[in-house]
Amino acid sequence: MNSNVKVMIYPYKKDYSELVYYYTEVLNQTIVLISGCFYEEMGPNINMFQNFSQGLENSETVIFTYSSLEEIDYNNIESAVCGKKKIIVSNKIYNFLPTSLSRYVSKTFGYNLSNYKEDPFANLFRMNIPIIGISGMGSNAEKTLTQIELSRFFESCGYKVCNIASKEYASLIGMNPLPSYLFENQNSVEEKVIGLNRYIYSICQHENYDVIVITVPGGIIPLNPFSYGDIGVMNFIFSNALRFDINILNIYAQKTNKKFINEIKKICMWKYAYTMPRIIMTHTGYYINSDDKKEIYIKESESQIENLYEEILGENRLTKFYKNSRKDIQKMGRSIIRELQENLG
Repeated sequence: MNSNVKVMIYPYKKDYSELVYYYTEVLNQTIVLISGCFYEEMGPNINMFQNFSQGLENSETVIFTYSSLEEIDYNNIESAVCGKKKIIVSNKIYNFLPTSLSRYVSKTFGYNLSNYKEDPFANLFRMNIPIIGISGMGSNAEKTLTQIELSRFFESCGYKVCNIASKEYASLIGMNPLPSYLFENQNSVEEKVIGLNRYIYSICQHENYDVIVITVPGGIIPLNPFSYGDIGVMNFIFSNALRFDINILNIYAQKTNKKFINEIKKICMWKYAYTMPRIIMTHTGYYINSDDKKEIYIKESESQIENLYEEILGENRLTKFYKNSRKDIQKMGRSIIRELQENLG
């Protein structure tokens, strides 16, 4: 895409915030959103319009984020076709579209559709390059945002980075997507461990990478006492399939203390064998709605993050990260490079 392309993301969802960040901050493109959606941080590269028709008129590319058959608005896709816009949809939605619309789709995205192949030699392959794994306390912990900036720093230092992202739209931000069978029920946990190990190994065989940076879907522990959800299955699979040389854990922007940080490190170490994880306090706050008991994710102010960070300043391997604190990620990147060089030495 050219730097002046205007891209509409419709309908906008919280899960796509890192895609907005990538297009506006890395590619310097303009993102078009529709009023009523909530994007955490408006800026000069984000245009807001009242309705889909106005947004479409002011866009050249439309990324439709429909995730189910029930959600698809065929009229909107037809309007994009009539407007001769470049259309991008997920693989799953593409398969739902009639030929009259699907033939106008310019690009699709999604998890890698390679099938799991039963392996008679069920041993794990060892990667010959360092692996940096990024996990989160739970969902919406800005793992991909961390991955984008950390990888940019490594590349600026001359390293060739293999990025494998947990987002379904990984290919739209220049990263490798995860295999789809990780999210399907027909494969056992053991098969997913072996399959993931083989998948990462095969990617690394095609290019002469210096480092792998990978984000793990989901969280490390259940957080909502009213809804027993994510119990860390994906972290279990990843920690068994791969040996992370560097572990990073993103936590929410909330009042905490050194005791809490130490407890989280113990969970990472004993539950997943994540040795001495680095902790990043992100700009996302996590709350539980008092009415429906559902999770709420809110972008905290930079001053709030700084205040929270100051309360536990001095804690080993702790940093903070938000849009205007890239230097903190770069500082972490330098310490990671030093550690890897010392280990190799």
